[in-house]
Parts: sequence; C-alpha cells; structure tokens
Amino acid sequence: MVVAWPDIIFSNSLCIKDEFNLWLRLIKESLRLNRCAKFEKSNLVKMVYRRAASEALSHGSFGALRMSIQISELVNKIKPKTIIVTHEGHAWERIVFSSARLANPNIQCIAYQHAMLFPLQHAIQRNLSSSYNPNHILTSGLHAKKRLKVAECLDGIPISVLGKNRITKQGASCKDKLNVKGNNSSPTILVLPEGIPCECHILFDFALAFSNSHPKVNFIWRLHPVINYDDLTKENRKLSRLPDNVVLSDMSLNEDISSSDFALYRGSTSIIDAARSGLIPIYLKSDESMTIDPLEGLCNNEHKIKNIIDLENLMLLYEELASDEKDKYIKEIIEYCEDIFVPLDCNELIKILV
Repeated sequence: MVVAWPDIIFSNSLCIKDEFNLWLRLIKESLRLNRCAKFEKSNLVKMVYRRAASEALSHGSFGALRMSIQISELVNKIKPKTIIVTHEGHAWERIVFSSARLANPNIQCIAYQHAMLFPLQHAIQRNLSSSYNPNHILTSGLHAKKRLKVAECLDGIPISVLGKNRITKQGASCKDKLNVKGNNSSPTILVLPEGIPCECHILFDFALAFSNSHPKVNFIWRLHPVINYDDLTKENRKLSRLPDNVVLSDMSLNEDISSSDFALYRGSTSIIDAARSGLIPIYLKSDESMTIDPLEGLCNNEHKIKNIIDLENLMLLYEELASDEKDKYIKEIIEYCEDIFVPLDCNELIKILV
C-alpha cells in the first residue's frame, strides 16, 4: 500500500534557543576559519579561508543548518527508508544526507542530478566523509552519467540514468524533418538569455549591434519568465527602440523555435530544446568570464563566437555547406542534445528502491 504524505514546508526560523545555538556555532566556525587564515602563508589559501569565514555567517549557512534540524525531526517522525535530494552541488544537499543519517543510520540517501551539469562544476563531484555522500546518484541524461563516472572522487558510488520529466522525443522526429530553413534568404536568430539581467544585456546588446548592421537577418528576443523588459530598458535606453528586424516574443518556446534557424545563447538551458529541434546553436563568449556553455562538448566548440565578424563567418560557413553536410551537422547536434536530458524512466528508481 502506498501512503501519500502531504506537502511539508520547512520554517524559515526555529525557536529562540535553537536560533541562538545556530548563531553561536557559526560564529565559532567563522572565528576558527579567520584564525586559519591568519597563520596561512599562501595568499590564495588565505583568501579562501577568509571567504569561507564570511560565508559561515551568511543567510545560506543559517538556512542550511535550520534545514538540518528540521530534516532530523522529520526523519525521526515518519521513519522513511529512503530520502531523495537534488544533486547540484549545494551545501544543504549534503547536510540533508548527514542529518537524515543522524536520525536513521540505515536510511538510503539518493542524489538526483536533475539540472544541467556545467563545465567546472566541482562541488557535485566532491567526495566528502561517508555521512555526507549519497548511496546512489541518479542523472538526468547520459552525458552527466559519463562525466560523473570518470570522476575519481566518486569512485564506488553507483550512478544510474533516471532521466527528466517534460522531455519528449521531439529531437528524434527532427532527424527526419530537420527543422532548419538553411536556404532562406532571411535567416532568423532566436536569442535565449538566462533569467539574469546582466546576461540579458550581454546578448541583447550584441544582437542589437548585429541587427543594425545586418538588416536582412531577423531576430526573436525571448525573455525568461522572471525578467521584465521594462526594467531592462530602464537600465539600457538602447533597448527602448528596436529595429524592424527585431521582435520581442510573446509566443511559446516551441513557436519561437519553429520560426527560427539559429539560437544565440550563453547559459540558458533552453538551448537544449532549441538544438534538439534542429536550430544551430551559437554561444557568445566573453573574455571577462568563464565558459557557462551548456553545450560545452559539442562539435569541438565550432559554435562559439566572440564578435560580429565571428557570427558573420559562422552563418556564411553554414550557408556554403552542401545539403548532405548540413543534414549531418544538424543530426550530430540533435543526437548530442538528446543525450543531455533523456525521458524519465521510473523503472530505474524502482530498481534501487526495491
């Protein structure tokens, strides 16, 4: 018999005694880290200690410890055999495992890597003490499994592909129809920024400059749901008047994808849906920041640009490809993206639980 438990919302605060004890613990830890920094000779390590001492007093640290207390109480009360937690590299995820084991040493801790795995994402691959490590890691796709499998620190922890909900076989059908209008005299570029204002400005400024110098290239600007365009225009007046070849989208993502040939992006995981549907991905690099490309391992980085000239050359190169070469190139992109997120297969989870 399956028992359905109601949703439980953890509190943002505890009783005065517990809050004081948390505050005292974090103060002591911050002081300890500052002492370590004082006696450290390496400037780099000294900076790390000082940053850690500062973070020990952050809202995130308080929140993680509050959660640990509530997790212990919850596990003691309902006595579950298994606990499943997201696996993105956050400290609170590991603390949940430790707190659950403190209440029940025999509980099975499963980590689910459901979000995109980015380059240089180190915390998810760290091997801490056994109480903080998962018993099993589930991934959302094949790429993540391959990457975590070769991580030396995770040696000995089983890794399986669970998949991700809301993933369809859209890419497979696109292998046949190849939804790219490569021969269109007026190509369209879909711009996909993250829900971060500064990232919107990077992409929109670049797209605006290109659209002004290339009036025959159309742009569809798509906003993340958390972004308000009026707020962006207050920060950047150039965005208040758009040229005729730029459209601010009010359509669904699928509709925007079906109207486009290329997709300009940086860190947005929407690029995976776009590329799975046959759009040519174009990653805009920045000299001032590290790579945040969700498609880092794709096609030897041929899809990355730095400036307008790079974009001109990329579009020209694609236009000059023979039809069969275009088909091959698009199929490679689709197949790569289909392995990032695969459809959810609950049988994998059932095997572990049983």
